[in-house]
Amino acid sequence: MSCHDLFGKAAGHSANFRCAAPRLASGVRACRGMSWHLAAALLGLGLAVAGYVSHAYGVDMRISGWIYTHYSGFPRDRFFLKAVMHDGVRNIVAGIFILLGAMVAFDIFSPRVWMEKHRHSLHVFLICAAVFIGGVAALKSVTAPACPWDMAAFGGVRQAITYADVFRTESFGNGRCFPAGHSTSGYVWLGLPFVFGLQGRSFAVVVLSVLPAGLSLSAVQILRGAHFLSHELTTLGIALVVFSVLPFLFSRRFFVSRLTESSDVF
Repeated sequence: MSCHDLFGKAAGHSANFRCAAPRLASGVRACRGMSWHLAAALLGLGLAVAGYVSHAYGVDMRISGWIYTHYSGFPRDRFFLKAVMHDGVRNIVAGIFILLGAMVAFDIFSPRVWMEKHRHSLHVFLICAAVFIGGVAALKSVTAPACPWDMAAFGGVRQAITYADVFRTESFGNGRCFPAGHSTSGYVWLGLPFVFGLQGRSFAVVVLSVLPAGLSLSAVQILRGAHFLSHELTTLGIALVVFSVLPFLFSRRFFVSRLTESSDVF
């Protein structure tokens, strides 16, 4: 084989590598993105388990009991806690979602160029947010655990139940308290880094920016006697599972791979 042939083959391999390099880099980025989704889903399941532990081992009652004793009753109607952190935050978040929904509806009937880049991600975020908030509300409507301020130990009439009786509303009544609902107004924004495909430092910055919003709402509701710690941990766990799984299922990469597999079958 001549030197010319050897150099020709080497050049061909080099060209093939240059063509394959972008695909390889894209694959590496996709794997990193999937690792974030998987880690968040597992963390969400772990938080749900932590909620069970908090309930089963009396952590819920200890925390709420300390608050009840310290304040001589739950400070449920204090202006800052109720009017600002509960009613005010709820109205602000509702207004934001109304605005986002109006933007999407307007864009559907009259598409805008400036929406093209993030149109798909915004649609997915609104769907995931609806599943998360609606799912938590649905669970509250079919579960029996009561709020701390409704329990006999804190001046109410409801009795404590075990996790095994969570869905036995026919025996214990509907507590409409589990999992926590108000903190969804903060945890819903955890969907942003997943839906918009952020990775690395950008992912961490957004998560660390929005997570305190949910945690502060959880703390307020525990302080007011509206929820136990286990209720809040479960809601955060649901948020992580929903926002790590659904955006991946709605991603173009997932749909393209599924369509490719289907075409290969036929």
